[in-house]
Amino acid sequence: MEDRNKKIIARVRDKLKQIGNSQIQNDDIYDYASMVIDDMLQEMKCKQIPFNIITKSGLNEYSLKNKHALFIKEIFNSWDGNDLKYEPNWKSTVGMTGSYPLFYHIFGEKLYLAPTPSNDDDIITVWAYQTSQKNPMDEDFEPETPASIDNVLVLGICAEFDENFRNRYEIEKARKTSLFHTKITANRKNQPTW
Repeated sequence: MEDRNKKIIARVRDKLKQIGNSQIQNDDIYDYASMVIDDMLQEMKCKQIPFNIITKSGLNEYSLKNKHALFIKEIFNSWDGNDLKYEPNWKSTVGMTGSYPLFYHIFGEKLYLAPTPSNDDDIITVWAYQTSQKNPMDEDFEPETPASIDNVLVLGICAEFDENFRNRYEIEKARKTSLFHTKITANRKNQPTW
């Protein structure tokens, strides 16, 4: 068992006043952790993941399956020229031609491109929020949420055992959510004025 998992289990037992008792099994904690982690990933959008899609000549649909449920934030293409634009009326792209895709649409678990790529090995980079676990927390796998919000995870697990923790979990989750969405990407320069 990983040290992080041991700490989480110990903190859950401590908060529930179950230290030294065998009323709550580790498997029960892991089961509830799984539900709470998915909730945190969906609501807090606390895990950002990039992945690449490599185009193939003549292929206009690409699987997003096995990306573990995503909330896609942005899509970038590697070729010079126009950026990919989302096209909600996909029927309007039928019959489009060109060397590079101009539009995309997502339906089900597939990304559709129009016009159909005429080059192999162009790269489409997708920035997304992961919204479900790849590997549920257990003896071998740590939670897929950032370690910096383990206190929220502990409160969420406790809330599954005891409703008295529910309000504290929701408040702490709301408070910590803003930390993941206040990043600054501007290049700051120190320019003294004297």
